[in-house]
Amino acid sequence: MDSNPETPPKRRRLLPSKLAGSKWEDLNKDCLVNVVTRLGTKSLLIVIPFVCKSWYRVSLDPSCWQTITFQEIKCGLQSWCPALKALYFPPAIWDNSSFVLPKLIRNWKNLELLKLGNSINMVKILEGISLHCKNFCRLGIDSTAYIGRRAAAAIPTLLPNKKYLNLRRANISQTSLKRILRGCKKLVHLTSGCQGQCRF
Repeated sequence: MDSNPETPPKRRRLLPSKLAGSKWEDLNKDCLVNVVTRLGTKSLLIVIPFVCKSWYRVSLDPSCWQTITFQEIKCGLQSWCPALKALYFPPAIWDNSSFVLPKLIRNWKNLELLKLGNSINMVKILEGISLHCKNFCRLGIDSTAYIGRRAAAAIPTLLPNKKYLNLRRANISQTSLKRILRGCKKLVHLTSGCQGQCRF
């Protein structure tokens, strides 16, 4: 077949033989972590884990979660996860999220488990759960959060039907802990870091 002299030949992209057959799963993990950390918090939450198995494993690497931009995700949380059942806010992002969470809870009617990174604004959060989350049964307070009298009174008042309570790392007095136990008649499991001998 005669070629047209006026048409330039198509350029063929040549790849080094070592790269021609490369796959994502073969990429060095550190390199992949470097890529993933540049894609943003929103992508890390709702895109990257679902690309492939190797990306899912990388999304679990602690290096990917060293910087979290809560402003990037808070506006989309209610629309991304309307059927949300479990939610964990680690201490690293709690300062920003504690005042947004009460507004979001109304959208999560199926919420059953909540683990908080601190006790800041906890009463407002529990009020929202009491109003909107009828199946809620598990509460956990992470880190060394202080559970004062007001928060201790709110737990049995607003969540009397919860079955599981994890206060293992929380700073709570024996008096406050007793108050919670007296009010939570349906409690079946308690993990507490209460100092000293707690007698009930």
